[in-house]
Amino acid sequence: MQDANEMVYFLNDNGIDFLTLAHHLPTIVKSELQMKLLEKYNTSQQARQFTFSQITCHDVMGFFRSIKSNALGVCGINLNLTIIFDLLIENITFIINYAIASSNFPNCWKKANVLPLAKISNPTDISHLRPIIYYQHFPSY
Repeated sequence: MQDANEMVYFLNDNGIDFLTLAHHLPTIVKSELQMKLLEKYNTSQQARQFTFSQITCHDVMGFFRSIKSNALGVCGINLNLTIIFDLLIENITFIINYAIASSNFPNCWKKANVLPLAKISNPTDISHLRPIIYYQHFPSY
């Protein structure tokens, strides 16, 4: 085994929790392993970093025009807003960009309405149903 990740995977695959094992190792061995793990973790995290970018009013307008559903979202907002959308576009864009910049999203954006839909005509078991999920329109952007 050449790197710390490989060792951790090997231990996990064999039912051994690394953190539990680390409590029983001598301090010098433990600190060496932790250093290697942190090194590997930090390198892999940087390589897989994911970021959001700010959006424009044009982006939001394009998104709302692409939605075909009139379903009511979790926050109680539906696409009937399109009637006054031109008046709201800058405010909606600001709210979305603020949520992205602050990493603080309204709780209702994190929820969904789930409707069980029957796969067969007379369902008698939960396996005869499939979920239809209605998210709030904003976070699905």
